[in-house]
Amino acid sequence: MIKILERSKGNVFGLEASGEISKEDLEAVEAKLDEAIKEYGKISWVYVIKSLNYTSIGAMYSDMMWLLKNVKHFDKMAVVGDKNGKSF
Repeated sequence: MIKILERSKGNVFGLEASGEISKEDLEAVEAKLDEAIKEYGKISWVYVIKSLNYTSIGAMYSDMMWLLKNVKHFDKMAVVGDKNGKSF
C-alpha cells in the first residue's frame, strides 16, 4: 500500500510505502500527484519506504514509467529506507 501522509499540503507530499503495492494503489496516488503538477507545475516529495513489494511486474512498470514521465516536474525529492537495506 502507498499512502499520502496527512501533513502533505499544496505541492509538498509525504508518501509511505509498506506491504504489497498494487497498480490500483499507484493509480490513486499518481492521480493526486498529477493534480498537484497541473496546479503548481512542480512538486516536492519525500518517499518513506518501509517495504516495497509490488503485486505484479505491471505495477512495478507502471510506477517506473510514471516516475520517468514526470521527473521534469520534481522540484525536491528524498527517498528514505531502512538503514540495513531490508526495505527493498
